Amino acid sequence: MRLSEIMRIVLMADTHLRRDQPPRTQLVEEELQRIGLLYPEAVFHLGDVVDCGNNHYDDFLKIFRDVCPHALLLGVPGNHDNFGMFRELFDRSWTEHMAEKEALSLAAEIGGLKFIFLDANCGHSVRAGKENGDSGKAEILRQTTIEWLEAQIISIQNGHKAVIITHYPVCNDEKRGIRANHPFSILLLGLLKKYPGKIARVFHGHVHNPVTCYSGGDAFSHTSVPSLAYPLPPADNTGFGILSLPKSHNLEDIPCLTYRESASAQNLTNDCW
Repeated sequence: MRLSEIMRIVLMADTHLRRDQPPRTQLVEEELQRIGLLYPEAVFHLGDVVDCGNNHYDDFLKIFRDVCPHALLLGVPGNHDNFGMFRELFDRSWTEHMAEKEALSLAAEIGGLKFIFLDANCGHSVRAGKENGDSGKAEILRQTTIEWLEAQIISIQNGHKAVIITHYPVCNDEKRGIRANHPFSILLLGLLKKYPGKIARVFHGHVHNPVTCYSGGDAFSHTSVPSLAYPLPPADNTGFGILSLPKSHNLEDIPCLTYRESASAQNLTNDCW
């Protein structure tokens, strides 16, 4: 298959930008420049663009638009993100498709594959200290989002599958130190087990781990995307993923995810399904 027949989507997570950490900002800039050289059609950010709810989103957006001027930018907020400011990162033409105006969940057909972006915070700015309502409202929004997701899953027909993009892990993997203890993750896991075979893969950030692929039982496979610029133990490096989708939209053509490690710029894993 020729390169022109492949659509590239870059997956990144946990940039944690803050202006009092210039080395981290420099690393984000260097990584985005490398990503720009791939000429991706779309870039998905899996949350925690900034650190501790600060307002430095313009720093990220300026660097991103300098190197990827034509790429579609979509994503999900993390626990460090400010809900209102994160929303501004989205390409404006997509915001009208949000499932809930108080949350940042979205379903979109991209490259012949259905992507479901799930805002696990359901409209709350966790670290920013600006909760949009009380815990009772958060519970209602979580349930509303789950109901919306179930309708999206039920609509998948004829052997097609969807890919879920979210911030928090959905399954536990104690060997890798991955714990799915967020309230939304518990609801999400229960729903996905109800519809085995409908979800091809769940991608998440949050744990800053090296590349990990692990099973969610018979229902789906689960993949952690490493931090772009802020490794945490036991990780000692950073990276991003390149999802290659055939533009033919042929289900027999297998999507393939390639990981790159920042320091060596080498492929870590070819992960096809």
